[in-house]
Amino acid sequence: WWKGHWDMFVSVCHELRDQLWLHRNVPRIRDGDFVKSLCLLLRQARENSQGVESETLNWRKLEKRYGRIVPWLGRRIVKATQSGCVSVWERYCPETKEPTYGGEAGLVGIECLLTAAKLDFRRLDPSEAHKAARYAMQDSNNFPDWLALLTQHQPDAVKSVLQEYIADEWLVSSNSQGSPQVLWRINNDERGLANLVAPFVAARLRERDPANHRVLHITLSLLARTGTLSANDLAQLASERIICYRSNEEHYQTWLAIWTQTDAAAAIRHIEATLLPPHEADSMGNQVVLLCAHLQDPMVYDKPLLTTQSYREPPIAEQFIRLVYRYVAPEQDLHREGGFSPVARDEAQRFRRTLIAVLGGNSSPDADSALRNLSTSSELAGMRDEILELLDERAERMADASWTEGDVRRFASDREAMATTLEDLFHVVLRRLSGIKHDVEDAEESIRDEMNPQRGEAGLQTFLVRKLRERNNGRYTAPKEPQIDGGERADIQIHAPGVEGHVQVEIKLGDMSSRSLSSLLADLEHQLLGKYLRDRTSTHGIFVVGFSGTGSRQTWRDPASQESLSFEQVISALHERVQVLATNTAGLKSLQVVGIDFRLR
Repeated sequence: WWKGHWDMFVSVCHELRDQLWLHRNVPRIRDGDFVKSLCLLLRQARENSQGVESETLNWRKLEKRYGRIVPWLGRRIVKATQSGCVSVWERYCPETKEPTYGGEAGLVGIECLLTAAKLDFRRLDPSEAHKAARYAMQDSNNFPDWLALLTQHQPDAVKSVLQEYIADEWLVSSNSQGSPQVLWRINNDERGLANLVAPFVAARLRERDPANHRVLHITLSLLARTGTLSANDLAQLASERIICYRSNEEHYQTWLAIWTQTDAAAAIRHIEATLLPPHEADSMGNQVVLLCAHLQDPMVYDKPLLTTQSYREPPIAEQFIRLVYRYVAPEQDLHREGGFSPVARDEAQRFRRTLIAVLGGNSSPDADSALRNLSTSSELAGMRDEILELLDERAERMADASWTEGDVRRFASDREAMATTLEDLFHVVLRRLSGIKHDVEDAEESIRDEMNPQRGEAGLQTFLVRKLRERNNGRYTAPKEPQIDGGERADIQIHAPGVEGHVQVEIKLGDMSSRSLSSLLADLEHQLLGKYLRDRTSTHGIFVVGFSGTGSRQTWRDPASQESLSFEQVISALHERVQVLATNTAGLKSLQVVGIDFRLR
């Protein structure tokens, strides 16, 4: 008892000492002399109720913290902090590439000036514009919103700084585990920065490859996305660069994936000239297995997936499918039970199963010839009946009418491979829900009116169960609300024949007055994870939140800042929480959030 009270007394004394020091040194904080103290105050202003830093500054919270006894003292600290940050921006220019205390404080100073309409990027001289661009690089999360305005008025300064950072990232060593932060942010930015630096990046790539494979991956993705390099340009570069590396190097695998997507015929000739015979190749790590894994899931394997897919076009597709079935042979497939972490072979198997369906969905007459040839191939003997059935369906479809683009998409969906693992089933269900979301929000003839918001959450559940059943194509079953232990009921459990376990779908209607952001986060963590995903066979879950706009709730409150949030911001907050849970929850394999907005557009 005495120790607890003594510790509390010591803590209060320390807090009073710190506050006294702050108030005595307000002039020097205002002048930007104590940069570390400024950053400490900024971090206190970012702390939420759980003591975790957020990206949003809450000046009101800082004012209350230091003005609990005398309110004007809190306002004095806030004004001194803001003025100090402005002073740092005016006096200090970040010279290092790593975030610094001065960079953190100066960034806030720029935002304070912009908020007060006291900073006009159009009036900055070249040195000041260059300094502002360097400050933008100091943000530890993303580029600040004002960088778009700075780029509009001072493009040369922004381009110069970005090129300087890219040149440094080009030299990052091959064994570095760090992420190329600036290049990655540029590639994911939607404000035109990629187009600003793409010519410079293309010139550097033509000179030589970056040392780090992650830098190479992002570079190729950026150049393909901006159209700076055409498919022919990329194919030519791939043919020149791939001979510079050994087949077990990351750069080789990246260039092989690019070559296969842009000039599959040449890539296949190279593969066949360098591969070991199938009986000597390592079934887990041969070139074709790794290539298929990269093409199946480029986000996991850090390989750019281009819009050009040369290997899908007949007659090259026929040659590619033979190669894949020879080196990713079905008789060597891995058959998993229970939860597992997928390896390259698992992804390669999933990719192989899609190839015949993709070829069948091609409306070109050459696809018929390719399918007939494949039906007699020894490598695909086990697929003969399925290919012949596919040819019959194509003949019927062609006889009925000319194929439209929609026909091709529906046909490919009909030929979707059966799920053989719980991960397969998870992706099938996620695709169905994404399709339902599209048909509600963006389709010309929206299906939003089929959901009855007057029934509340039950109306949303009934709607989704009905749509999931309509679109199952024999791939899964979706019984509503099965019993779970403890007498409670889950919304939907998706099962598939031959797959152990199920995918759990939890459904919430955001319109309900009780559906605050805190309650949604609690349902995600405690209801979906804590109750429904605690069984060892239940390792994959999807959290669906709908919003009709007809209920009593139209906006939400951030529990930390009390700021008003839109439905899109709520879904974004749930996505962020999912990323944390996916990392910290033992046994959880896949978790995703899907938001469906039923409001009229």
